[in-house]
Formats: sequence, structure tokens, C-alpha cells
Amino acid sequence: MKTTARNVWATVLLCLGSALCGCGGQSSGIGADAGIAGTIFTGSGGMTATGAGGSSAAGAAGTGTGTGGTTAVPCGGIGQMCCAGGVCSAETVCDGTNRCNACGGDGQACCTGNVCGAGNCCLGGRCAPSAQCVNCGGLGQACCAQGRSCTASTCVTGTCEACGDLGQACCASGAAAVCTAPGTGCVIADGGTSCEVCGGLGQACCGNTCTAAGATCVGGGGGAARTCEACGAIGQMCCANAMCNAGSICGAAMGGMGGGVRRCEACGGAGQACCVRGNARTCDAGLACAGAGAGVCRGGAADAAAD
Repeated sequence: MKTTARNVWATVLLCLGSALCGCGGQSSGIGADAGIAGTIFTGSGGMTATGAGGSSAAGAAGTGTGTGGTTAVPCGGIGQMCCAGGVCSAETVCDGTNRCNACGGDGQACCTGNVCGAGNCCLGGRCAPSAQCVNCGGLGQACCAQGRSCTASTCVTGTCEACGDLGQACCASGAAAVCTAPGTGCVIADGGTSCEVCGGLGQACCGNTCTAAGATCVGGGGGAARTCEACGAIGQMCCANAMCNAGSICGAAMGGMGGGVRRCEACGGAGQACCVRGNARTCDAGLACAGAGAGVCRGGAADAAAD
């Protein structure tokens, strides 16, 4: 009996020990299912079976490195560079150093369109007390003698006229003439200036500049406005600073050096001018650049000789 009792207690202790060890594994991680606890099966011999641990699949890690963006240079705020076209935020104006400064207050520069705050008038490009603009400077009044000044208008043949809007005169603003209507610029034609839609391909130049990519300001003369024309491609006019698209070069002026229009010509091929980028002269594979100046591409080992 004692032996039998000892065997029974041994079996019970074995089962308890196995129960404590029978827990299934667990898994962690987002979205993982917990492992199922082991189930105990007690047999005649006191054996145990351990339940299978839970499994989990790790979430796929993100791959690839983001393309670095171009950092935009802030512009238009007080003390910042003027944005393209000399544009600044409200109550600031672009000065002669291409910086945006506060405007419109007493003693400050007049804002775009010759505008000043309440109680001030635009006199000689600065905002002065309105008492200094007596019977002059207002819309329809005579221009004030100091700098042919007008407030919220511009001086045209001695009288202050509305300015800045589409079809109106450009507002005189220091050394520059400006427009206030969105999408317009100061177009010079027929000996005068007016605010017109400008800068796009086929449109009048805004002053002497174009806003459309791949365009240059050409023509004019005889009172006609200069226009923005496509540039940079083979057969087209060279863009500003004698620039052409890749695979072409700005050729000699048609009609002789010193006059005429320069156009973009193919380069780099056999018998063609060498392509020039900076000081490097290059040709297509299997060709070498020979001769002075831009040189000519001829058969031979590829060459990138410097001028």
C-alpha cells in the first residue's frame, strides 16, 4: 500500500509539473495572434503533450529612400528676397537691392501702386503727411511737383491717372514701372507703357523679360512691343546668355557677327561643331574635338579637351 501511495503522489506531482511547463509559446508584434496555451492530456503513464506556440508574421518593412526635394528659397516677406517679378507680400515693397521692405507708413517707401496708409500721401517715393500734398497728387489732380508724385495713381502728362490695372498706365515706382493686376506686366510700346497680360509664348514681353519656360524676348523697334518667342531647341533662337538645349550649341549670328539672330545648331556629330559645356568640348562616342574655338568633331578617339 505504501508503495502504491508513493506511486500515486509521484504521478500527481509529475502531472502538476508538466502542467506548469505545458504553456504554449507566445508571439508579439502588431497584429500577431497570441500562442494557444498547451493542453494537458493525462495518460495512464502520466505523460503530457505541450500545445503548439502561436505564430506571427512580421509586417513588411517600408523600403526605398524618398527622393530629396529641392528646398525653396523663401521670398516676399520683410527682409527676404523679392519673389520673381519683384513681387513682395502685402505692405512690403521690393527695393533697389531686391529686398522686401515695409512700406506705406509715415516716412516709409510708398507701396506698389504708389499707395500709402491713412493720413499719408506718396511724395517723391516716400509716404509723407497728407498736409504736404495740397491740391495735388490725388486721382485727377495735378501731379505734385516733387518727383511728379501721385498717390494711388501715376503721373501722366502732368495729371494723376489710375494705374496698375489691366489696360491702365503702369504705376511709376521709383526706377521701375509696375502693375498691380495679377498676371499682368508693364509692356513698353508706342513710346509709352501700359499694363497687359504678358510674358507667355507669343505674348508681349513684361518689360524685357518672359515668364514662360524656354522663351526669350525678341523684336521691338518702330514702336512695336517686343514679344516672347520659343528658344533653345535646334533651329530656334538661342535663349538668354547664348544657352541652348542639350545636344545643341548657339551658332554665329545670321547676317554676320555683331548683328542678326543667333540660333541653336546641332553639335557633337561628325563634321558638326563640338558641344560646349563650361570649358569642356565634347563629341559623340568615337569622335574627337579638333581645332580652335568650339572646334569640329572628327573621327578618332573620344576627347573632352578643355579650351
